[in-house]
Amino acid sequence: MSREMERGYDVATGLGAMSKTYVDKVPRQAIAAFPSREAIMARGKDRYEIFCAPCHSLSGDGKGMISRRAAALGATGLVAPSFHDDRLRHVPDGQLYATITNGLRNMPAYAHNIPVQDRWAIVQYIRALQLSQLPEKTEQSQ
Repeated sequence: MSREMERGYDVATGLGAMSKTYVDKVPRQAIAAFPSREAIMARGKDRYEIFCAPCHSLSGDGKGMISRRAAALGATGLVAPSFHDDRLRHVPDGQLYATITNGLRNMPAYAHNIPVQDRWAIVQYIRALQLSQLPEKTEQSQ
């Protein structure tokens, strides 16, 4: 049995063991691997800035250096999406984790570069980025 499978199927894959659908939230076992919420967020921020920000940017808007260069060269298919798009705000945490793990379209897989716990920490940090950029509610929308 692989080391990742020893952690629990949901932690290793981002999928529910019984349902085989993406888990909605970061599994408790993944969060429990860190001594505190602050620790998981700090680790997620650190790993995000190394592995994700070059394409997605520090704010998560998809305008990182690599995306800007691709757009300038007319290679719009290589531009990373914004984590602030409504579509990505509503994907399950397990889907974000699986995308980091396996890659998607032009995004490389990071299963061999980023340990399991760090991938979940990145997911937590992406969710914090999304919350930090939520549009302010107007009185009409309240």
